[in-house]
Amino acid sequence: MTVVWDRKGFDEFEAGLKPARLKLDKVHMRSIFNVASRVPMLKQALVWAKENDIRFFVDHTCKNIGGYYVPGAGVVAIAKDALSFLPFAAGVIVHEVAHAWQDKNDMLPSAQHKFIDAYVNRCLIEAHSTTLQRVTEGQTALLLPHMEEAQKLFSLNDKTPWQHCTEWFTGPLPVIYGTSLARERGHEFGFDGVYPEELCFEFGAAAEECPPSKGINVYDQKDIWRLSSDFNGQPLFDPVAGPDFIDYVTDPAIAMRFYQRYLMSPPALVQRVCQAEWNARLGAAGP
Repeated sequence: MTVVWDRKGFDEFEAGLKPARLKLDKVHMRSIFNVASRVPMLKQALVWAKENDIRFFVDHTCKNIGGYYVPGAGVVAIAKDALSFLPFAAGVIVHEVAHAWQDKNDMLPSAQHKFIDAYVNRCLIEAHSTTLQRVTEGQTALLLPHMEEAQKLFSLNDKTPWQHCTEWFTGPLPVIYGTSLARERGHEFGFDGVYPEELCFEFGAAAEECPPSKGINVYDQKDIWRLSSDFNGQPLFDPVAGPDFIDYVTDPAIAMRFYQRYLMSPPALVQRVCQAEWNARLGAAGP
């Protein structure tokens, strides 16, 4: 599937940056790209990115995150602060390229999806991207065997991709992403005092509007299972783990599984967002 990225806004943004900065940023990025031949997952990601015309830049202002992907533009940003530690930087790049891969395959949630579906969709794509990131961090850490920081990541190589994926769902991130999405939706509905998390994107916040995405059908096992591969289309999870993965994340009652502790007892803001969506649907339906 060929995708034409909408780069007008990014091209204008990049044209306004100082040449000296761009030159130095490219040096930093090149230092990460140069290890790809020894980091299999990073190599996969960069080969796919080149084949699909993905652009990279270093964001000097974003905070609280290691990087981000701009939907519809095919642009991956890595935070300047994330460049200081090679395994983390390589992992962030792979994580964000994975979002580009998901974008190309029409898997990203968008504003037209109701909160619950968008939330589950977001959790699924983040679990997939983070699994690829963790594999990359473990592979890159092996290049630094004498560094104390690398030793902390060695345990990543003792875990399978399936274990990384399940750890994502059983950790705090589902709640964090749910809260973030609720703040976004609450702000869109005009709730007093509700604002999206301040991430200080240098370009992302000013990116052009991208067309609505089909997203993942979170009630369709086959559709969710598209997230079970790497950049080469090869199975990411061991076949033995396959049935468990399907059972946990593709059950029609998906909220009763990994999402139970968040969706079954939702914070007040989530309740308000869901009620506002319901009211909007009733209003659109008319008498």
